[in-house]
Amino acid sequence: HRTGNRIGAVLAAPEGHQIVPARGGKDHLMAVLHRLIAAARHPTGRTDLPGALSTLGGIARRRGLVAVVSDFLSPPETWQQPLARLAVRHETLCIEVVDPREVELPSVGVLALEDPRTGEVFEIQTSDSGLRERYAAAAAAQRAAIADAIRAAGADHLQLRTDRDWLLDIVHFVAQRRDRTRDVA
Repeated sequence: HRTGNRIGAVLAAPEGHQIVPARGGKDHLMAVLHRLIAAARHPTGRTDLPGALSTLGGIARRRGLVAVVSDFLSPPETWQQPLARLAVRHETLCIEVVDPREVELPSVGVLALEDPRTGEVFEIQTSDSGLRERYAAAAAAQRAAIADAIRAAGADHLQLRTDRDWLLDIVHFVAQRRDRTRDVA
């Protein structure tokens, strides 16, 4: 009995996790992709990445490729261990989605920002170059901590930015990975 390549998903949303059982076939692939697109249109809110990783680890029994697509903005100490448990059993690729507005503030005068955790709105003066430098340094440190945590968990890391061509970045990543694998062999 051939099972072929199967695909499933655990979708983390603010209202909880949705599990799409792994199945084969083009129709199922298209259904999973449709669910992913629909999930991406959800209103913003906090999701439970560690819980989603743990759920996935509990249902993904067969060895395979696990792709985790997230901004990874939750503190790494909350998701690194569940990710490491996944990486022990599965080939694991973390795809970090980065919006340039999360790493650099433009100089646009007074800007109102909302804390996603509390809903509190803050007004900041973005023409202050010192503030922009501190923000960029804090964002760079946060991205470095995310990359370190992913590597320490034993997963591969691909960063995709919303202001770049994702396809070219993916092709570059695959070529680098192929070259790295060839050098090890």
